[in-house]
Amino acid sequence: MTPQQLAERVEAVVERAQERVGPDSIGAQQYYVEGQPQKFETMDPEELIDYVTEEALDLVNYGVMLVIRLDRFRDRIRQLSDDLAVEGWS
Repeated sequence: MTPQQLAERVEAVVERAQERVGPDSIGAQQYYVEGQPQKFETMDPEELIDYVTEEALDLVNYGVMLVIRLDRFRDRIRQLSDDLAVEGWS
């Protein structure tokens, strides 16, 4: 992957993140009322800290879920590679 390709991939991921907070998004439905600030803008500091802490803990959980799936994927790739080697495809 070239630096340009990496930059393009980053841009695509950012666009997906923007879709989650843009008009008609799940973020807009959950955190925006027409004519009012975003929900996070009006949270008192303690409420905001609690909210962000919960989100950070969810990131940990998602990370663990991802590791579990990647481990399973790696195991399956190894098994397929071993099976192909036995069949003379290596």
